[in-house]
Amino acid sequence: MKKILLIFAVMSLFTAIGQNIEKRTIYDYKLNFVKSPTVITSGDILARGEWDFSKLDLKNTTIKIEVISIKDCHNSDNATRYKEDLSILIDNKTYKSKGFKDFSHLTLMTKCFKWRVIINGKKGEEISDWNFYSFI
Repeated sequence: MKKILLIFAVMSLFTAIGQNIEKRTIYDYKLNFVKSPTVITSGDILARGEWDFSKLDLKNTTIKIEVISIKDCHNSDNATRYKEDLSILIDNKTYKSKGFKDFSHLTLMTKCFKWRVIINGKKGEEISDWNFYSFI
């Protein structure tokens, strides 16, 4: 009897570990930071934030991209030493539903930053996980 319970417990453990747990999202969007193709002669390095919010109703949805410069880049998105943050509001007046913005490492005065998206709409609020980008 003990062997059967032990086998059942072990199999339950492996089943739980083997399941792919995926974070569910409310809104369908894309945002990614990549190295910008824009060339600057001053030695500046640019990161391009590219987004696609075309499946969202921008009239009834608030979209904010938070970018926080990090002082201790070796800790990636677990860093604790930050500089001031920068917020970009995506609305139907300022930005289009598909677009990009370049970020300069000299303007941010950092070699890395973390970013996330906050969306408020009819379905509720969604806050993405923090993501990390390094200029180096």
